Amino acid sequence: GASGDYSQDQRQVVWHDQYIAAGEVQEFVVDATVERDTPEFAAIRLKVVSGQAQAIDTTSILRTQIAPASISVTVDDNHETARTGDELTYRIVIRNSRGELATNVDVKNALPMYTEFVDASDGGYWTGKDVFWEDLTVSPMGQRELYVTLRVRSDAPLGAELRNTAAALGITAVDLTQVSTVSQGSGIADRPMFENRILSKRASRTEVRPGDSVVYTVTVRNIFDYPLTNLSIEDRMDSPYVTLLDAEQGQMVDGRLMWTVPVIEPGKSWTVRYTVGIDPATPHGSEIANVVSLTGDGLQSLSLTERVITTKISIVTDLPPTGAAMDMLLAGLFALLGILPTAFVERRMIASLL
Repeated sequence: GASGDYSQDQRQVVWHDQYIAAGEVQEFVVDATVERDTPEFAAIRLKVVSGQAQAIDTTSILRTQIAPASISVTVDDNHETARTGDELTYRIVIRNSRGELATNVDVKNALPMYTEFVDASDGGYWTGKDVFWEDLTVSPMGQRELYVTLRVRSDAPLGAELRNTAAALGITAVDLTQVSTVSQGSGIADRPMFENRILSKRASRTEVRPGDSVVYTVTVRNIFDYPLTNLSIEDRMDSPYVTLLDAEQGQMVDGRLMWTVPVIEPGKSWTVRYTVGIDPATPHGSEIANVVSLTGDGLQSLSLTERVITTKISIVTDLPPTGAAMDMLLAGLFALLGILPTAFVERRMIASLL
């Protein structure tokens, strides 16, 4: 059903010739029942159009019975549209509505098609298709913010919808951004993933061919108001398919690459780069994982997840020119074939369930 004097045209609800005075607010309500055979994690997308203005709401379907949630999840990049080549930073907010500490919170962020991973905060690591945070805690009646940055690939077609999904403890949130010739939205101005993270690590590439090389950058920032001393940075990469090609000032100790830093003053940072080669015989689909950890004096207030970062890169034997996996390109083609043309409706307010 729906409120007011409406008409229904298949899956559209239409309110004709509405008059809304200056400064007036009117509400239009649509009631819908979710069909029982709806697949789990499907997204119900409600689009509302009035003249040239539009708004979209997305609700995810869960089949599992969930108790009243103590955890809620939101995700937003503060962009309505983005151009190819743009970097989008998503803020994921995990809220704890209970008066006790939430523990063992795993968070997963699934990147949209036509994007590539750039960076993540708080030790989030790229698995090849998702960004994953493991075993987080959220303070009582508090919240925790995570950030993930991606880049819109050059092969993203105009009009494509970038659907970014964040999930924690069975709760899912979705953000939609459309590929366009212009970028609309303020974006995430505050990016503490770069300023307020004490340990960070980046790979120059997330998908590589056998025989290629990868450059890793490790950075330690002193975010405190006192010096950090006697620091030890250890990078462990347990893979038979990796060879260390170059390491700035690093020393190999029992298969671990290690650096020692006597002191980092408040507000200062330390950065090192090293290069590894991928064995030409590495099987397709392999993942090269490594762990970097930080120890030293002055780090007592940091949690383990803030002092340890795990990263992964995927091995593919043949990359398309854009760097996209072939299954993603085929999925994109099928999605484009399924797009239906829409007509501009004047002087109408339409709510459609897609």
